[in-house]
Amino acid sequence: MLGLLVALAGVVFVFVKSGNTWWQLVTAAVLAGVLTQTAFLGHDAAHRQIFKSGKWNDWTSLIIANLLVGISYGWWRKKHTRHHANPNKQGSDPDIHFTAVAFTPDQAQRHSHPFVRWLVAHQGWWFFPILLLEGINLHISGIRRVFGRERVERRWVESTLLLLRIGGYLAIVFSVLPPGKAVVFLIVQLGLFGLYMGASFAPNHVGMPLVSSKLKLDFLRRQVNRPGFVGGCVVYATSRFGVAVLACRW
Repeated sequence: MLGLLVALAGVVFVFVKSGNTWWQLVTAAVLAGVLTQTAFLGHDAAHRQIFKSGKWNDWTSLIIANLLVGISYGWWRKKHTRHHANPNKQGSDPDIHFTAVAFTPDQAQRHSHPFVRWLVAHQGWWFFPILLLEGINLHISGIRRVFGRERVERRWVESTLLLLRIGGYLAIVFSVLPPGKAVVFLIVQLGLFGLYMGASFAPNHVGMPLVSSKLKLDFLRRQVNRPGFVGGCVVYATSRFGVAVLACRW
């Protein structure tokens, strides 16, 4: 954890010192990688894998998610808890229900517009491009949850940390770079962040066996045999929906 904090501080230092140059796009790519690894650390803390104390893990994950990465811990925890309760189960796992991507034949046929149905039928070709939008989607989803009407535990803490993170980040970027370069920097950073995040978690779902909403499984089959979690660097391909994924996680 200390190493990631040092790396994050180092990237910010290099960004400020480099100033107005197009080489900052390299900094944006490195920052995307560091932030993704930082998000993985928050994920592990939420799974109680860093400290013995549940509170320490909980607050560590909240600070990492909201203050460092810029996504809502409360929003993500609720979504991720539903995923682990019923991994890859149709109608229950939110991670296999997207508007833009179909995981089942029924999902592929849900759109009435011919063009949208054509896109879904060829989604393997634009699966990776659409992951470039996942970064901004994670930020927006968390903001909508925290500042929405739905009940959120520690709303003021989350909203304060999110505002500090997002506001401070934008202030630094636009103070170092002119508006045009700043926008390009943000596009590169958010795009690669979303690509890395999406490609890392996609192998847990894409091409994995899905569970019918009517099927009841015991704990072993539901939590051990079915999720198909992977680690390290994996090239995963499925012909069913034409998707190939390279995922790396350390």
